[in-house]
Amino acid sequence: MFPVFSGFTQILDDSTKLQYSVKTVRQRTEEAMVLNKGAEIGDTSLNNFSEKGDFIYQGKKIYQNLGVFGTASRPLFYQLPDAIGLRNGMNMFDYLIPDQNQIRYFNTRSPYTDIQYSQGARQRAMIRTTFSVNLKPRLNVTAHYQRLTALRILNITQSDERTSDHHSIWVSSNYSTKDNRYRAWGFYQHLNHLQYETGGGFTRKTSDGSLSQNQSDSLFISPEIMPVYLNNAARNRELRNNWYFTQIWKPFNNGLYIRTSHTRNRQVNRYTDPLPNSAFYLGREYLQKSDDVKALPDTLFSDRSFQAFENTLFAGFQDSLQNLSFSIKRRDLKYYSNFQTFGYPTSEWVAGFQFQGLYKGLQARLSAEFMTIDQFDLKASTNLWGWNVAGRLVSFLPSMIQRQFVSKNLIYLTDYKPSRAIQLKAEKTFAIRKWLITPSFEHLTVSNGIAFTDSMLPVQRDKVATMQYAGLAVSGAIGKRLHTENTFIRVFQAGSRISQMPGYVYHSAHFYDLVRNKKAYGVQLGVNVDWRFDWPSETFNPLNGQWFLQNKTTIPPYFLVNAFANVRIDRVRIYFKVHNVFQKLGSPGYFATPFYPGQRRLFEFGLNWTFFD
Repeated sequence: MFPVFSGFTQILDDSTKLQYSVKTVRQRTEEAMVLNKGAEIGDTSLNNFSEKGDFIYQGKKIYQNLGVFGTASRPLFYQLPDAIGLRNGMNMFDYLIPDQNQIRYFNTRSPYTDIQYSQGARQRAMIRTTFSVNLKPRLNVTAHYQRLTALRILNITQSDERTSDHHSIWVSSNYSTKDNRYRAWGFYQHLNHLQYETGGGFTRKTSDGSLSQNQSDSLFISPEIMPVYLNNAARNRELRNNWYFTQIWKPFNNGLYIRTSHTRNRQVNRYTDPLPNSAFYLGREYLQKSDDVKALPDTLFSDRSFQAFENTLFAGFQDSLQNLSFSIKRRDLKYYSNFQTFGYPTSEWVAGFQFQGLYKGLQARLSAEFMTIDQFDLKASTNLWGWNVAGRLVSFLPSMIQRQFVSKNLIYLTDYKPSRAIQLKAEKTFAIRKWLITPSFEHLTVSNGIAFTDSMLPVQRDKVATMQYAGLAVSGAIGKRLHTENTFIRVFQAGSRISQMPGYVYHSAHFYDLVRNKKAYGVQLGVNVDWRFDWPSETFNPLNGQWFLQNKTTIPPYFLVNAFANVRIDRVRIYFKVHNVFQKLGSPGYFATPFYPGQRRLFEFGLNWTFFD
């Protein structure tokens, strides 16, 4: 458990120096809370500081968006579902807020405040504030607020037209008794996100009169006057309210424990297009008001609501070396589409077990969940001879958005077989003087995989889809001040296509410590480089919020280079950044996804200021 602090009165030593610092603010994630260990201090490094506020890069995950800060996104590489059971499948805004395993739980000696702010051209702006305080030595409450905005870069008709507008809050708390026999933690989370849709831009008509993107012309010559597929009033709004609470009780003051976990998630998505473009929606018949083909398309409208109530009982044994538990879970579900209730199973039961242990330096993790013969999830991982090795066998049913969509204009109902996947991963880090070299490999096979196609409908593949990722991460220093971090990923795909990914991905950071003083101040100058090789990327359908496969448009390769200066002055970190430095040098621009140009060159300023008293 965290150190026990006796209140938060200001603590001074004999020289009247404040003893509060980043070291007196401890934080843990869900896994560390369950295991009752693993407290960490906050990140104060200048390394990659200017990139940490960009949602496109989150640790080892890389995302693809619609070219503008805060727009709909997808993981660049194929992702399996996190768990079995009926799920919504509307995940285009997941990356904007932390999930249950990413929420941070704090323990502080004194009130702690963290303020992050960034402001760029075209009102690309973000503010994040975190306030954490221990109301009592073992009771903490933390509140977090996040605000994001960005203006359009296409079809601009007036000076203040936003593409994204975002508010989110989450409040977390944790408590433990003095003898540590009872511990509890939880959070409430709210998201309100608005995205004005453009459908992407087009520059000319083809010979048959249909609208098409012309890649021989630059979208960066005059993007403000480029026509787009959708009018300015087409919009996606997503609302989420998530609650989570869990508690652990050790009734016999030994390793045996009982834990209960309670979750309630509600997600609402509304899409409206008051004047649909038949070229964008493929001229489908459902766009017409009547049999008259000359009639104007009717308004497109969709309203979907998905609710899941989950209660889990765990019983197990926990000590400093191992954690073993068995669980039984009940999930109660509600699903509405255009105000109609659908009679899918209103409840699900899931049985499982989890084990994590350390024996003579060998760490092993095992977990399993079983619902039916068609739904199960088996996971195992260990460190073997320095290699981190993991495997997973999972069988899962389609998500709700893959099963059915009911709107005013578009309706589809499907009945698909369960998908089954085998995933194997291996990774090891070698240290050679000042250099760290990490080779990694992942193999993934998916049978009966499901994907959306350019028909805007989901399809299930009969053949097995095979995906392999060979990665190499190299980081180190040249001399004392020049540092480089490089990640290269080669993607192999065979069999059926259920995801479109670039064959080669390269991402790096190179920076020089111009001024270096670990205790007081520092200055870094550097660049980030992002490159993805020629690939027919998936593109986005705002009607059902899904990314779909297409083969008509290939994204040309383009080196995206951002230059930055990171500065630390005591507890304040500041960055100055220029996005897309080489725009119009060798290439006039780049595409974030087909029909969506990437962000043009812009200047951005950001800061992070922490207060520990």
